[in-house]
Amino acid sequence: MSDPLAKEISALPSELQNVAIDAWSEIRERTAGADTSDWPDNDRSALARLLACSEYACSVCRRDWQWFSEAVLDGSLAAGKALLATTTQSLQDEATFKAQLRISRHRASLQLLWREIAGLAGPGDMIAGLSDAADQLLLSALEWVIQDVEGRYGKPRDDDGNEVGLLIAAMGKLGGRELNFSSDIDIVFLYASEGATDGPRELSAHEYFTRVARRVIKLLDDVTEYGFAYRVDTRLRPFGDSGPIVTGFAALETYLLTQGRYWERYAWIKARLISRATDSQAATALQEQIVSPFIYRRYLDYSVFDALREMKMLIEAEVKSNQLASNIKLGPGGIREVEFIVQSLQLVHGGRNRNLQLTSLEDALTELVQCRALPVDAGDGLRDAYRLLRAVENVIQAIREQQTHDIPTSDTDRA
Repeated sequence: MSDPLAKEISALPSELQNVAIDAWSEIRERTAGADTSDWPDNDRSALARLLACSEYACSVCRRDWQWFSEAVLDGSLAAGKALLATTTQSLQDEATFKAQLRISRHRASLQLLWREIAGLAGPGDMIAGLSDAADQLLLSALEWVIQDVEGRYGKPRDDDGNEVGLLIAAMGKLGGRELNFSSDIDIVFLYASEGATDGPRELSAHEYFTRVARRVIKLLDDVTEYGFAYRVDTRLRPFGDSGPIVTGFAALETYLLTQGRYWERYAWIKARLISRATDSQAATALQEQIVSPFIYRRYLDYSVFDALREMKMLIEAEVKSNQLASNIKLGPGGIREVEFIVQSLQLVHGGRNRNLQLTSLEDALTELVQCRALPVDAGDGLRDAYRLLRAVENVIQAIREQQTHDIPTSDTDRA
């Protein structure tokens, strides 16, 4: 093998050399002779490891080799700034925009994996980068749909003539800026007040935002020749699957006050509002007046202990019944247990200590230690374990871009 990459592949563990050789041969065949002869040695070494570690990355390289090679050579792939394709300001057709969203997501994912494998990323860079990319692409999809829909229906306005915007509550991993490599995005669509559109065809605000939300989901979730941008999950909205896809602020407040359960308080800890700049004031009001008062109680709520105890018992029962010993998320000592410890303590102490009202697990963990809700050694141990588990989780998922949390069983995948 006379290719300059041969030396780097031969330095890989023996179990992975054939994997990398086959992947590189396929890339060269599909791209009319991809070449790394003018690459620096350290970049060739990183490519060899990338080929060995991720079938997903190889598929992106095959499809987008020219961009990938140029980004390696000009140094932009190694840079911390995400290489998202420029999203549209002028309205493109839907198929073109869908392709752009998916290409952007694949490029951002490949860049983050490259930086991880090349040793250029620090703890948390992968999950923060994946989350930032999702934020940007989610907002791009929202902007595209609004441009399209406004052309027919105009802008939604309240009774005083003020424009009403659509906000997106990022929940779960996305809300905490802790997205993993092959994660769903959990979101809830919200709008500030009722009203109607001011265009030639009038729609109620609720009907207007329902159309917008469904199209945003379709833009991201549909499977095309480029795959999907993100799998979208909206089941954390009021009343779950049986509830409307969009919810007004007043309806959300009523639901949380009359129907909200303890597990929903727990879930809404991670809520982070994503909005256009024009809707930032509404986002602040929603967080301060509705969401935070629902989650955090000013006085110690003793009933929360029974609810948390019951949640913990359900978690333990699931671990035992499903034999999840090799699952790094749901198994004993897994990611979910770290999350449960931190979020439970946030619920207990966050009403009296506003510094604990955070969506980021690591930030909350730091504050829990500072306010002495956790001993220093316990906080350090949880942080180290969490970072290791999240790093392993992302590498497992990056092999084939599969939403799995199980330690691989095959020798090649374990290598």
